[in-house]
This record gives sequence, C-alpha cells and structure tokens, in this order.
Amino acid sequence: MNKCNFVAIDFETANTTRFPCQMGIVVVRNGEITERREFLIKPPENKYSQACIRVHKITPNDTKDCKEFPELWSEIKEYLRCELVVAHNTSFDLDVLFKVIEYYNLDYVPILGTRCTCRLYNDRKLSEVASAIGIDLENAHNALCDAEVCAKIFLAHLLDGVDPNSIVYPERVRKKKTIIPQYNDGTRILSSEVKIQDLSIVENKNNYFYDNKVVISGVFDRYPFREDLALLLKKYGADINTSISRKTNIFIAGNDCGPSKLSKVLQLKDDGCDIVILDHSQLYQILDNIK
Repeated sequence: MNKCNFVAIDFETANTTRFPCQMGIVVVRNGEITERREFLIKPPENKYSQACIRVHKITPNDTKDCKEFPELWSEIKEYLRCELVVAHNTSFDLDVLFKVIEYYNLDYVPILGTRCTCRLYNDRKLSEVASAIGIDLENAHNALCDAEVCAKIFLAHLLDGVDPNSIVYPERVRKKKTIIPQYNDGTRILSSEVKIQDLSIVENKNNYFYDNKVVISGVFDRYPFREDLALLLKKYGADINTSISRKTNIFIAGNDCGPSKLSKVLQLKDDGCDIVILDHSQLYQILDNIK
C-alpha cells in the first residue's frame, strides 16, 4: 500500500476509573507523519491514583491548571472524524475515549474503523515490538511518544511489509517476585463475620449495594479500618468478597489498591464481564445519598 491515511492515538489515565490525563494524536497522510498533538487533561476533581502516577509520572500538579476533556473535545474529535483510528491496545484506549465521552455526555464522532497493533503483533508490548523492528521508544508512557511509535509500527507493516509472525523476540526476562507487604496493623484485615452476607438486616433494600458481590481494595481516608467500610456495606446488603471473579459486581478501588486485583478486574471487563469500578470519591457520593 503506497498510500495510507490514519490517526494513531494513545491515552494515559489518572486513576483506576480510566479518566484520561494525557492524550497523544499522530496524523498520517500518504504514509508520512504530518502532525503530532499532545493534550494534558485535567481529570474530574484532578484526582489521581499513586499506581497510575508511578507508570506515567504525571501528577495532579501537572494538570491542575489544564482544561478538562469537554473543553478539548471540539478540537480532539476533528482529528478522529471519519478516520481509521490505530492504537496499540484499542480495547484500552477506545474504552477510555468512550467512557469519558459518556461521563461528560458529549456527542460521539463517527470513525472509519480501528486497528490494534497489539493484536497485529501477537499481543506483544509496545516496547517489545518497537525494539524488535528497530524503532526507538525514547519516552515510554508519554502519550504522544507512544502514539508516534504505534504509528511507525503500523507503517512498518503497511509500507515495509514487516510480517508480525516472522519476528523473533528476545526471551522475556523474568522479574524477581515482588514481596507484597503484609498489613499486620489490622487496617486491611476483614473478619470472617463481615464476609457472611445477611440480607435480613437490610432496612432499605433499594440501594446501590444490595445483593451485589463487592470487593474492596486499597485504603480510604473516611474508613482507616477496612472492616468499618465492609460492615457498612454489609448493612446495605452487600456480599463482601476478598477475591475477584466473574461473579464480582462492584470493585471499590481506594488509594494504593492492589495492582493484581485491578489488573484482573480490567481483564474481566475486557472479556465482557459487567464489573463496576468505583474510586473513593464515587463511593462516598453513593454512600452520602443512601437514606
């Protein structure tokens, strides 16, 4: 294909609910990169999780004076309108896009189609593919850098005839197992009693948590002891669980929530499971409205 036009995108997110804090857009016309745009985005209430900050190094201080997504949407959507949209993980980046559009009740924009370079290259990480075919990834987890590398990877396939199935990747180096600290101070421990659902104690069954399987992870300023939060949710009819499964209905992610639990929730959501993720501010809002 000697002529190809598409737009490559990438998002970095501020928190576990996937609100964007940065977006990179790279425009390709006739096989050449013609434009690069980077947007810093202020998430709702400028709330971040430490887990996300550790990945991309963007902090609330970086976005406190930036525009929120609705103020940028009129400009961003013109880059996507009737375009082929390419991302390294479309299930993630398009989920971020559609969720923030829905959250702010914005108008959707028609796109021509999507391509996922992650799936094209056998579910390999962006850094692995870039290294294998000789593309520099100088600033990983910067949205503009990742979008540009994604565009170059797609162009390598379209224009240079790179066969994703012919690439030999170096053997992955096993990382040393991280020892997860045990919280023996009792702040995160749940008793066996709180994990026994009892719908007979619920006075108002018309509430958000009634008869839903709920998993709690992380810490909460209002509830220094997780047991107190779990007991409150049990009072509202929640079935408190400690592990994620396909039956989980609600995942409550506090500060420093367990990365393995969050990863499993996101994977299950990608597989079609209807699991709601609540951060601490959303949790408090729901609790404050229960009468």
